[in-house]
Amino acid sequence: MKFLTSLLFIATTVLTYGCDGQTDGLSDVDTAGNDLYGNLVGKLVSTYQFKPYEFDLSTGAGRELPLRSNFEYLEGLNDGETHDEYNYSSANGNPANQGYVETSYSCYRVPQRSCLTVYNSSYQTVKRVVAERTLQSPAKLSNSGNLVVMSDIDAWFNESLSILIMDVNSGSVTDSIGIDHEAEGRGKLAGHPVVEWGVNNEVIFSVPADDRPTIYVTSPGSTEIDRPIRLPSSYSGVITILDLHPDGRQLLLGYEGNPDSVVDRNGLAKVLDLDDLSLRIPAVNQADANRAPIGENFVSQYVNPMWSPDGSQIMLLNLAAIGGGVVNPDVALSNSLVVLPAYSDHLIVNASNALHQAPVSVVKLVDPLDSGKLSTQWRGDTFKGGFISWVR
Repeated sequence: MKFLTSLLFIATTVLTYGCDGQTDGLSDVDTAGNDLYGNLVGKLVSTYQFKPYEFDLSTGAGRELPLRSNFEYLEGLNDGETHDEYNYSSANGNPANQGYVETSYSCYRVPQRSCLTVYNSSYQTVKRVVAERTLQSPAKLSNSGNLVVMSDIDAWFNESLSILIMDVNSGSVTDSIGIDHEAEGRGKLAGHPVVEWGVNNEVIFSVPADDRPTIYVTSPGSTEIDRPIRLPSSYSGVITILDLHPDGRQLLLGYEGNPDSVVDRNGLAKVLDLDDLSLRIPAVNQADANRAPIGENFVSQYVNPMWSPDGSQIMLLNLAAIGGGVVNPDVALSNSLVVLPAYSDHLIVNASNALHQAPVSVVKLVDPLDSGKLSTQWRGDTFKGGFISWVR
């Protein structure tokens, strides 16, 4: 296996400036300090160069996971087929029964097929399935490790979409639900749903094409919808991420609205209380600090929110630093990972004066393209920036 010589740590909010006074996100690596790795625990699981990788937050080390990835499997076939390596990696939320899923949505181009592989806590292959489907985004492994939920879409004609439950032992689909997702039939946006598991093997999902963002909760172990939850009428955007808190009572949402003219893509994290259905926004950009309600027109660019394994923190991928409604190159931290307390409510991140509101921290890592430089950037085009799992 090839190892990535990567260091990862949590820095303070003081930025490193280049000679011209502007931030380039890079500085020389100094390993002499005692606070090099910060105070985070656990690991980040993502994909780097088509292979599953993990980053240890307590030591800063990055490594390729010691498993036989879909990429290696396809290379070993040597069958003359054209293989597409684009893939996603995810982990379930059960540290006592840790498992991983790798999804390659188009591992064969003709005919189009997807590859899905389940690994156990020792990174051994439990089940590998090649199916004539187009699996979208990461498939999710249940906490029991026995079931996988995934979404399937017709990539060529965009006519059919399904949510599937697969039994890991048999590799066969045990339940499914077809969704009418065409834009003219459901509102605005055709696209695949995002999925998550509940604590009792309920499937939690959202469909982008809904004219009003809605979260569906099924009966345990099935795709029969038991509880639809609609966001308030001020929201008309798209739910892009679902992540259930370890206590099973709070659902973290990635939400995108209608982008402000300043940005091409906006995003917010929202915490939905599944008991009283209240909504909380943990972090906002300075430009959105006084915007109420924050429905769809905002400039914050925080995507892929995730809980820490113990539920005490939230990590966000910040696409860019926007202050006062204007792109400020002096404070731009494109594709940086930020961490904040789970209880945060409208905490200001990337304020226009270049300082985050305490206690926000910024994740830094050694640039994979230049191991001698320290970078705040999580390279979305190298790592799967939209698909990161934080595990114990």
